[in-house]
Amino acid sequence: MAAKDGSSASARAYQHLRDRIVSGSIASGEMLSENDIAQSLEMSRTPVRLALVQLQHEGWVRIYPKRGALVRGLSDDDVRQLLQARLVLETGGVLDLSQQDRTELGVTLKQIVDEEAAAVDAGDWARFATLSLQFHRAFVAAGGNTYLTDFYDQIRDRQAVLLNQSQSVNEPRAAELIDEHRSLAAAVERDDRQALLERLRMHLDDAYGGDSEHRSA
Repeated sequence: MAAKDGSSASARAYQHLRDRIVSGSIASGEMLSENDIAQSLEMSRTPVRLALVQLQHEGWVRIYPKRGALVRGLSDDDVRQLLQARLVLETGGVLDLSQQDRTELGVTLKQIVDEEAAAVDAGDWARFATLSLQFHRAFVAAGGNTYLTDFYDQIRDRQAVLLNQSQSVNEPRAAELIDEHRSLAAAVERDDRQALLERLRMHLDDAYGGDSEHRSA
């Protein structure tokens, strides 16, 4: 029973820390203390240590013995690789769609864009960021390939970290992103594959491939 309880506590600590890192509540560059975490979660240090080891294995933190665990940010190389992965996955999901599937995707994309615009009007940037991720995931999901969708979901948290820690998403930039999303949705509806590929590449490059201080999604 003790082992099971310890495993449960470790899982709880892991999920708590991971969720806070992804949401931006714990910022990149922050040093985490086993003692502080254990006290806040009302558990011993052992499950916290196990949780941090798992987070290090996944690349979220770097453990420094006797000092704590440093929350890792995304390097420029991380961002470039993320861009490449997204481009492959998002284009791979839509190039061979049937007419019906393409029509359904177009409707879905336009609905998401309308919700994005409403979020901007309300000044709800967290909602806008979530919808932006949903917009791009829709490209992958439309293809019906569960392997591609599962892999996309694995990297989605990295995208969320970049979005939540970015200071560049303001109303003018959000308006630009919404216009770009509308253009992508229109290309899908027209089955204009060349335009879709070019616009998606430019859109992702603008969002992720530019200055590290001026990225959005």
